[in-house]
Amino acid sequence: MTLTSSTRQYTSFWATVIEQWHQRWPTLMSLLPDRSESDLTEQEREQVAQAMQATTSRLKTWFRWRANASKNSSGRRRRKKGTDELIQEVFQDDNAGRKLKEYEMYSKLHYEEHIKKHVHDKIAQETEKLAPAEKLTPAKRLEIIKSTIREVYNEEDEAVKEVVRQRLEEHNRKIEEGIKEPSQRTPEDYARAIEDCATVLEKILTPLSHKTGWKFLVLMGGPDPGMGGKITAASYNEGVTKNGKTFAETYLDFKKYCLTPYTTFLEGIYCERLDP
Repeated sequence: MTLTSSTRQYTSFWATVIEQWHQRWPTLMSLLPDRSESDLTEQEREQVAQAMQATTSRLKTWFRWRANASKNSSGRRRRKKGTDELIQEVFQDDNAGRKLKEYEMYSKLHYEEHIKKHVHDKIAQETEKLAPAEKLTPAKRLEIIKSTIREVYNEEDEAVKEVVRQRLEEHNRKIEEGIKEPSQRTPEDYARAIEDCATVLEKILTPLSHKTGWKFLVLMGGPDPGMGGKITAASYNEGVTKNGKTFAETYLDFKKYCLTPYTTFLEGIYCERLDP
C-alpha cells in the first residue's frame, strides 16, 4: 500500500530503501547461496520472489511502526478500529451528530475571514523548516489547523466568544434533544477525512485484492485545507512487484502523465463550482 501525491512523494523513500537493501543483502545469496540467478528453475524463481516480497513487507512494517510511534494517540486509536467502524465514522455527518468544542464552533462561523490566513502562514512557516525533499504529512497539517484555530480563538474579543458560546449551547442542546441540523463542514473536518483516506482504502482494498486476485490504483484529489485550498491530487497503490515497487514507482513519469493531468481535471471541476 502506498499513497503518493502531486505535492508530497512517499514512494521515492521506499524505492530507495528497498533497492539498497536488496543490493546489499541479496535474497538469492541467503536463500540459495550456491546458485546464480540464470540457473534458477521457475519454482526457485518464485521462491526467491516470495522471499523478497516478504522482506520488503517486513522493512515497511519496521519503518511504519517507528513512524507511527511518534504520532498522536488519537491517530493510533483510529488505525486500530475495525473496517466497519472506521468506514461508518468516515461517512457519518461530522458535526450534525456530535457536540462541538468552542474552537470548533468558532471555526464553523469564522474560518474564512478570521482563521484561513493564519493557517496558511503557519503551514508555510513549518514547511520552511523541512529539508527540500520533505513535505508536511496530512497528520501534521491537521495538527497545525487545530492548534491555529485554538490560538486565533483565544485571541478573539470577548464579544465574539460570547456569540460562539451561544451558538455552541444551541447546537449542543439540539444534539441532546436528538435534533440534527444540516452540517457545515469545517476545514478541520476535511483535513481529518483526508488523513483517513489511506487507512480506509487499505482496509477496503487489501482484503478485496486478496479475494479477487486483482491489484488496484486509485486516483483522488481536491482542495487541500492544509495548503490554503490548493488543488492536490494523490494516488493509492494496492499491489507491488517482487522488488516491492508500486505502479507509481515503476512508471517513472507517473506524476507527469497521471497526477498532473488529473490535477488539471480537478481544477476544472472546482473552478466550475466557483463560477457564478
